[in-house]
Amino acid sequence: MTDPHEFSESIEETVTVVLLRQNPANGELIPVEGDIAVDLDASTPPPPELVAQLLDSSVRLTAPSEVPYEIVEAINELPIPVLFAQTPWLRAHRVLTFRGGRAALGSFRMRYSPRLGLLVDELSRTDTRE
Repeated sequence: MTDPHEFSESIEETVTVVLLRQNPANGELIPVEGDIAVDLDASTPPPPELVAQLLDSSVRLTAPSEVPYEIVEAINELPIPVLFAQTPWLRAHRVLTFRGGRAALGSFRMRYSPRLGLLVDELSRTDTRE
């Protein structure tokens, strides 16, 4: 008979997230694979060019094969932006914002590389630097 705890550990969880970078000069959010500023609180549908850039900047994260369960669970708890609710292409997407090239989520620090994709490092319990 299969141990139920062993079985649950092998179940994959996924989340789709749009990666945005914050412009340090003016604070605007921009897709990592784009150049159009994003207003996540806009209540009107985004133009097709912006939707395309947001989709190009999205990644599907799967736990445990790509990232730890904690990352998928934490991202799934983030609200879906008002802007994304205006288009069926983005309705299930969350946002991860990179400031200074990094994003932090719980005990994880992430970086984005156009060549390598999303890179995740777990912070040690003694590392308190942001």
